[in-house]
Amino acid sequence: MTERRHHFETWSYGFDEQLQGVGGDAYGTPFFTGLRVPTLASPSVSNRYLFMLCGFQLAERVKARIVGWRQLATIGLVSAGNLLEQEILSPVFRFPDGNISWHLRMVPGDLLESLTGGLPPPISPTNNLAFRMSNTPALLYETATLTGSGNYVDLTAYTPPNLGRPYGEPVGQFTTLPDLRTPWRDAHAWSALDLPIEGPGFFALFASVKQTAGTSHAAPTNPGGEPIEWQFIANHPTAIYWRVGGALIVDIDDAASEPEGAQTDA
Repeated sequence: MTERRHHFETWSYGFDEQLQGVGGDAYGTPFFTGLRVPTLASPSVSNRYLFMLCGFQLAERVKARIVGWRQLATIGLVSAGNLLEQEILSPVFRFPDGNISWHLRMVPGDLLESLTGGLPPPISPTNNLAFRMSNTPALLYETATLTGSGNYVDLTAYTPPNLGRPYGEPVGQFTTLPDLRTPWRDAHAWSALDLPIEGPGFFALFASVKQTAGTSHAAPTNPGGEPIEWQFIANHPTAIYWRVGGALIVDIDDAASEPEGAQTDA
């Protein structure tokens, strides 16, 4: 019997207001890698932004392995009309009043359906903003107040769903990770994991972000010797979390998902 496998990557991709009128691809759409983090500071420990970064569905009895993953986070600001953005490269960087946690979860199909197929959402559908849960990259909300722009980045009030905690059950040891284990450009990201999984279920990477107030962070005492993020902040003390993203690299074993007695290629 020939074992057949499918290999794919799923990743974060979303609306970026800096690309309006400019376009981010050959079709002129204003989308870019990752998801923008709202500028409004998180008001409390529990009122954090909850993102569904990326995910995929497995049908019943389908077996697979999550063989790799990538994490993306940036800090930035707009100064004199120009976007200044710095990728976070230091594994343990965080703001004094802000941080990011990462969560790999399996959401049962019935729970996903109940969360995404219920009553109409309280806010008309808009780019990458989803009521309670989504099967595509989005900021998840229980309540939110948007400005006239309609862009969630400019929201003026926010409450996360599920007390700000990701849905589902942890996959492997990935209950809560507070640091960058596999940065976006890490060459080992494609083989960083070896997690066996089996459907049915929706497997998703979440991020929980406590947004900093961005109020003139203290500059390092030795800027040239500090990590690159603090060098950036020394020059731009009102920087905030700007973008967050993730990717999952998956091998699906088709042979393992076939019913008993099914004919296969010899």
